[in-house]
Amino acid sequence: MGPLAVPVTYTAYREIPSTYIVCNNDRALPPPVQRRMIAQGEGCFDVEECDEGHSPFMSNPAFIVGCVRRAAGENI
Repeated sequence: MGPLAVPVTYTAYREIPSTYIVCNNDRALPPPVQRRMIAQGEGCFDVEECDEGHSPFMSNPAFIVGCVRRAAGENI
């Protein structure tokens, strides 16, 4: 319950380059909800999209590796 009850005092994504991966087939957190969260970041996120469900690191690890490599600055 802590993460839901304790007020946020620091938002690291506003200072540290961050990537949000939109999972278009996520049934736990539907894409419209994900897009609202991205919008709340007010342009702070690079956005990647995939057609995976809630756990793309399980269903498509190669895609996640590519996202991490791009976020680290590699041209792949």
